[in-house]
Amino acid sequence: MDEGKRKRRFLLEAAAFAVGFLVLFLIISRIFLYKDLNFYNYQNFRNQPERTVDILVMGSSHSIDAVDSLELQERLQEYGISADVFNMSITGMRLEQIVYRLKEALETQKPKLLIVETFSLAPMEEKDAETVRRYALDYMPLTGSKIKFIHESIQENRSSFYVPFIKYHTRWSELNVSDFRSLSAKWLRSVSVNEGKTVGEKPDYNGEPDDWFEQDFQRMTQKAAPGEKERKQLERLCSLAEENGVKLLFLSVPYKVQMEFPNTELIKYNNWLSENYADDENVSLLDLNRQIGKLQWGYRYMQDDGHVNARGREVVMDSLSLFIYENLEDSFKDSIGETDGGI
Repeated sequence: MDEGKRKRRFLLEAAAFAVGFLVLFLIISRIFLYKDLNFYNYQNFRNQPERTVDILVMGSSHSIDAVDSLELQERLQEYGISADVFNMSITGMRLEQIVYRLKEALETQKPKLLIVETFSLAPMEEKDAETVRRYALDYMPLTGSKIKFIHESIQENRSSFYVPFIKYHTRWSELNVSDFRSLSAKWLRSVSVNEGKTVGEKPDYNGEPDDWFEQDFQRMTQKAAPGEKERKQLERLCSLAEENGVKLLFLSVPYKVQMEFPNTELIKYNNWLSENYADDENVSLLDLNRQIGKLQWGYRYMQDDGHVNARGREVVMDSLSLFIYENLEDSFKDSIGETDGGI
């Protein structure tokens, strides 16, 4: 064998080894990833047929518990609106993660409406930042936009965001059968209830009720602007939605306090948001915290101080579906029946 052939063979063998090593590394990395509801949520989103999601929901655990995709679809259908809904909310999700995940979602989906739960406007403590970002990033492939996001937004532990295996390689003792089965798309679909579109039951409140929800939240008209970082991300979100013809609905889910941030402070943000962004055409706001009195809200609708239970979700679904019908019906005019508005 001449020298040229030996070199070509060496290069081919080296390339084959590199490809094999990369594939094996990706498999091992997938096995070691921490599997939680955020992992399965992303897998379920990937299973949605392209360009079928009409309403995309993004927010924190508040909207994870408060917005049931199938239930919202069914309620809208009662109003004559046929819309496929997917809730892509993530634990602790803030605006910076919403902007990034929306960019990725628009690669395969073209929603008519994006519902953004407004607790995402709340400031993110530095001690919580890494955890929240991992919920949004670690399960996603290393694309150009992910690299850009990490470079722009993350200063510490960057390498472990580029290569999550660095973070999770110590999970040897925690691995179980599900970690290995998660390699199978068929298995992931089999363990997902209604493709991740059903929230399921939540526990009832077992604390000591007080008079918090007896305040007159409707009279709270004070405004407060979110922090500079949040305002910057809000601008990016609105621009991204407008560029892609996506209407925005900001939704505030009733709660008492979460991460030392009470709903009275969020109402101030919502009032500022309403004054500066909500134009009733492309951007709307439904602040259910200000409507707590009208809703006759109380601890019977809560599972804890920050999250709704199943009964609370029913109330939120009633208000949300009615608001979409009364204010955003035109966004779905091509799917509305011809008689009596399809009701």
